[in-house]
Amino acid sequence: MMSLSKFFLQTLFAFLLLIMPTIALAPPGEKAKYDVSDFFGYYVQTRLLVEGRFSDSYDMPKMEKAMYEIFPVYKEEERHNFIGLGTPQPTIFLLPLAVIPASVSYFFGVFCVLLTISLSLPLLADVFAISEKQYKLAVPCIALSGPVWEVVRVTKPTVFILLGFALALWFLKSPRFKNSKFKDLWAALAFQGWTFKPHEIMPLLAICFGARQFKFIFWLIGFTVAITLITLPIMGVDTYIKWYETLKVNMMHPEFAAPQLEPTLRGQLLRFDMVHLATINHICEFVFAFVMLALTFLGNLFRNHKDYFYLVVLSLPIGFVTSLHSYSYDLILLIPSCFAFINLPYVKSMSRSLRWTSYIVMALCLLSYELPIYTIIHYFFVQPNKWIINPLFISLAVLSVLFLAVAVASAMDKKQQAGLAAVDT
Repeated sequence: MMSLSKFFLQTLFAFLLLIMPTIALAPPGEKAKYDVSDFFGYYVQTRLLVEGRFSDSYDMPKMEKAMYEIFPVYKEEERHNFIGLGTPQPTIFLLPLAVIPASVSYFFGVFCVLLTISLSLPLLADVFAISEKQYKLAVPCIALSGPVWEVVRVTKPTVFILLGFALALWFLKSPRFKNSKFKDLWAALAFQGWTFKPHEIMPLLAICFGARQFKFIFWLIGFTVAITLITLPIMGVDTYIKWYETLKVNMMHPEFAAPQLEPTLRGQLLRFDMVHLATINHICEFVFAFVMLALTFLGNLFRNHKDYFYLVVLSLPIGFVTSLHSYSYDLILLIPSCFAFINLPYVKSMSRSLRWTSYIVMALCLLSYELPIYTIIHYFFVQPNKWIINPLFISLAVLSVLFLAVAVASAMDKKQQAGLAAVDT
């Protein structure tokens, strides 16, 4: 198990490498950050929550008025890029933002995003037995990746899901908690950030259900329900009603959230103008439901495998491809899958040619998400009225199929199986 000093050094190493491209690629001009970042919307939400007017954040005229009061530059420049805020419940985790002065809040937000990613990487490296050499090669690639650049630039809370996932895996897999009766409880508590984007964590819940990880599911849902009930009187029932109405509007009006830019199946289908929007939504909902069913079956297949955690994490990317709403910055959640693939025993047992072919395919798919290739693809091929095929979607789809195929092959390989795993409940 990783020592505290090693954890600190690896966190510091990651933070220093992450902050360099953040400074070098910062939006030019003092006011440019207001064009690219969603942070200001989240900040205003926390202020409205403290003032007892949280439901106003899902009423666009009232939200606009609050934005203009706290950040006058929005009114001066006539900016209106604060629509599409997330689920109400996890805003309670962002409440400390409300005590930060508005003038420095953005820099505090960027610092928190960088620190959260930096804390996540050593934990994931420890879970998947990433060596020092592998870590030193992986972190610069992660720091210069498009999704990390986007999540820092846009300042999204997706990073809290990453840290929560890393902590949950660490609690479940760490030798320190191997015989603990409460490891599922601690893992579920650490993973409460999943409510920021619950649709992206549904694949994990499907696999856990198939693998009969009922203790973890019970605690995860239990904590979520408890936090929701505690915060409901503060946020108000009408807040959830307004949020749901906003969600429906976004699904039927792509011009608000530009889902055609997403590297997902729905994003790709929306690039075909001849297909009706309602038809696309129904197709994607059916595909997503089918994938959830398939992942439930795979969870049952994986549950007795000695490399259970590797196989579970490798199966998650297919959920992103079929997700109804996932942007490029959400792909930082694929970092655990990449770590798992690198050190999966089954991959290491492959023939030399097959193993290196797998590594090359993964590298080529990930290369499209590395700067500056990512920005070239994004601005010259993905933007509206550009290519009808999204290259980033193709890369993600191929990567997901590769990871899923290797996970299934490993689960069905008799040499890699080793009796009943400790994860079975």
